[in-house]
Amino acid sequence: TTGVSLTILGVSYSGISGSGTQVASGLEGRSGEVLEMLDEGSWAEYTVTVPESGYYQMGIDYLALPGKSASLYRGVMIDGKYPFTEARQMEFSRIWTNDGEPWRDSQGNAYNPPQKEIAAWQYRDFRDPQSHVEEPLRFYLTQGTHTIRLETVREPGAIADLKVFSPVVWPTYQDALQQYRAEGVEATSGHLIKIQAESPSAKSNPTLIPTEDRDPNTEPYSRTHGDLNVIGGQAWRRGGQ
Repeated sequence: TTGVSLTILGVSYSGISGSGTQVASGLEGRSGEVLEMLDEGSWAEYTVTVPESGYYQMGIDYLALPGKSASLYRGVMIDGKYPFTEARQMEFSRIWTNDGEPWRDSQGNAYNPPQKEIAAWQYRDFRDPQSHVEEPLRFYLTQGTHTIRLETVREPGAIADLKVFSPVVWPTYQDALQQYRAEGVEATSGHLIKIQAESPSAKSNPTLIPTEDRDPNTEPYSRTHGDLNVIGGQAWRRGGQ
């Protein structure tokens, strides 16, 4: 499909589980009411009418609530059935950051500070939990009305809205270049913006910590003590991180 974009508020459900779901407001600066899904097995159903048969993609605006500090997992059912295996437990990460600056021992070696979670709303498409495919999952819907059920597999969270939309098709490089030229976009020169990768403002997993690399090309580099000059290393190996 093309040109379809639907937004359903989290509190505009057609049905919810008997326990583990509740309406809340004022969460992390979000105006209006949202739906909290707190217990494993809790669910909410939404009625969606699509104008034509074809493939659609979906996503949610969500807030990870205090739990066991793990990623959220949610399942989606269409008209009472899982459309495919990947829809049974999709991952929605929390947001993490370093809690302060690295500390150093008496020899000058740098060590990681603790990790802390950032409570903030974020949007994520429904994606393959193993990240085996690049684009968001596609769901085939026939023209008319359907019931979409979101269920809690793991960890509590709040939903502000559910989005159902036609698959996003990114332009080729040549098409994008022609568009830029048609808009009068000009190339810049003389600018260099350098960001040290080991100092991220946010990340999807607390295991993605700064680490040491002894390659002289890294910054900062020292022959006498250990410095945190790269991020991830062997910890950065799962698709979707």
